[in-house]
Amino acid sequence: MKKLWILALLVWGCAPTQSPSRSTPPSTPKPETPSIAAGGRTNIGEQTSQSSSHSILAKSLKETGFVNTLKGAGPFTFFAPTDSAFYKSDEMPALTQPPQVNKLRKILAYHIVPGRWYTENFQHMMEDKGISRVELKTMAAQVLTITRQDTLWIVTDANGNRATIIEANLKRTNGVVHSINALMEPK
Repeated sequence: MKKLWILALLVWGCAPTQSPSRSTPPSTPKPETPSIAAGGRTNIGEQTSQSSSHSILAKSLKETGFVNTLKGAGPFTFFAPTDSAFYKSDEMPALTQPPQVNKLRKILAYHIVPGRWYTENFQHMMEDKGISRVELKTMAAQVLTITRQDTLWIVTDANGNRATIIEANLKRTNGVVHSINALMEPK
């Protein structure tokens, strides 16, 4: 009987528990910038408000009401100017002041395109149609032109201003974001 009791204790002591063992891999840490690593689990409006390189844009979207648009169903393609893009503009800092909200609204509408446009879409369209540029009609009812120079994607506005897509194809629940390094301004 004593041997049976010892055997039962040994079996019980070797039984698996619910606590992690040493062989369990460590969990992946949460990303600090969900705007980049979320992989489409946030919408464009939420992503912009969480991005440390788009704080002026986030504030501008709130002031103009576009943050609600970019939280909507979409789909949208958003060419998101970085803070440094805003600072490059001759319009700064006056552009972000309350009297300029209508002008700011027009500028932001010029960065939003209906539909989901990834760089792969631009590439396929150029190859399939034998063209060197893609023209996209924005919410401001004006055209942005997309071209490629070597490995860079270039966005050109109606005034000839150019921006480079510095971070492409950020998937969101309601579209895609391309971060750009210059502000596009409608005519």
